[in-house]
Amino acid sequence: MNFKEEILKSIQSMIDKSIGDYKADRTFKTAIKKVTPKGYIILDESGSERTVGCCIPNVSLRAGQMVWVKIPMGDVKGMYICNIVESRRGNNSGSSGTDNYNLLKNKPKINGVTLEGNKTLEQLGIESYEDYTIIQGIL
Repeated sequence: MNFKEEILKSIQSMIDKSIGDYKADRTFKTAIKKVTPKGYIILDESGSERTVGCCIPNVSLRAGQMVWVKIPMGDVKGMYICNIVESRRGNNSGSSGTDNYNLLKNKPKINGVTLEGNKTLEQLGIESYEDYTIIQGIL
């Protein structure tokens, strides 16, 4: 083996050792394979199945859904679901990351009345159609 190859091999060995000892959060995208009472079964970066928890409040995840999984400080046993793929949840974005209207926090309002359930025009403070005067087919 020549001198150059030996130096490159030594440098690569030092880099590999440094990376192996490096502790930092890692985040990756994966799909939920199954939902169990113990948590969500996902595939980790190496393709192994892992059961993980979820830190997103007030959300129901389902099998097949794409999620972001975080490995805190390189601790594989502490990995958890931290976000939903293509969700703007978190980071002060204002989006709830849910498709369930009842879980939304900033629901729209009409005349100060929050739009939830089946509200009548009267409950929303809107006059009924019959109360408007129609002149030549124009309101």
